[in-house]
Amino acid sequence: MWIRHNGHVTRGELRELFERLHGEDSPEAPGKNFTDLAEVAEVEFGFRELHWHSLRLQDRLRSRNQRLLDSVHAPGGVSFGLARIYQQVVDPEGPLQVHVNDESRQALAALALPHIPDELL
Repeated sequence: MWIRHNGHVTRGELRELFERLHGEDSPEAPGKNFTDLAEVAEVEFGFRELHWHSLRLQDRLRSRNQRLLDSVHAPGGVSFGLARIYQQVVDPEGPLQVHVNDESRQALAALALPHIPDELL
């Protein structure tokens, strides 16, 4: 799954995305995400929100016996800092693994993808 955030990313958008992908009524989530933060200009949340989100996501994955690899492309200063916070608050032994890179090619390589699949473009 390719998740692209752009412009001003709000707390509400983050929660809405979680519900769509991992809520009670959502289908089984994909095992890999490419989260693209290349177009993010600013965010309205910080450590607390990312910590809350990561704990909730890990709990949901555990309850469904699922694993998720999330590779984050974060080329900007704000997006890279945000992605690194996210990576640091995730349980390294848990069902969610987060990779962060400022280069798109390397972020895709963490998912064993040479490029963004055409069907997602």
